[in-house]
Amino acid sequence: MFNPYQVLLDNGQIQSVSLCPNSKKKPIKRCINNSIEALLEGEVSGYVEGFMFLMMPIPHAWNQNHDGTWVDYTVPDNRENSTYYGMVIPKEILFSVVTLPEWSMCTGVIQTLAMTKNKEVKKEAFQIFQKYCYI
Repeated sequence: MFNPYQVLLDNGQIQSVSLCPNSKKKPIKRCINNSIEALLEGEVSGYVEGFMFLMMPIPHAWNQNHDGTWVDYTVPDNRENSTYYGMVIPKEILFSVVTLPEWSMCTGVIQTLAMTKNKEVKKEAFQIFQKYCYI
């Protein structure tokens, strides 16, 4: 059975994340929206979901730059030494999931895939993840 959380756990990675310049900072508590916006505006090449570790893991979204490094448009400067664990979500999955009725800017792609009853979208996501991941 397809489990999007297991895909994240098996294929995610720990990577350092740069904070964007203050002139490009986006509103806090809107990480999913901010990350999708940055992708649609062409500022970055990928949308990343996973966890940012502060005192405990916090579900979070950030981006992949065109050079493969990761950047966060949401986190305040005082969090610059945080640890991140995540994976780039293929664009085909992202754009498919945001059309689902279960989609919410509060839950993101992984959680929406876990919750949806739409078997066709789950099947499609599984097939796309198979191309990019080891599942």
